[in-house]
Amino acid sequence: MPIRKKNSKRFDPFKQFIAKVSRKFIETIGSCLNGLFPKKIHAVTLYGFLLKLALFVLSFNIQ
Repeated sequence: MPIRKKNSKRFDPFKQFIAKVSRKFIETIGSCLNGLFPKKIHAVTLYGFLLKLALFVLSFNIQ
């Protein structure tokens, strides 16, 4: 849902508040997860990539 300007014809203050709060929450969680990922994942095969990804998720849950 896009965040609209106040002079928009379809501006609804309640919906805009909910959209702004939820977008900030989602972007914060995404940036936190992005900071935890390694900068580069060197994997030759798809199986190797999936294995590294699964181990990252496992180690993140153990923390």
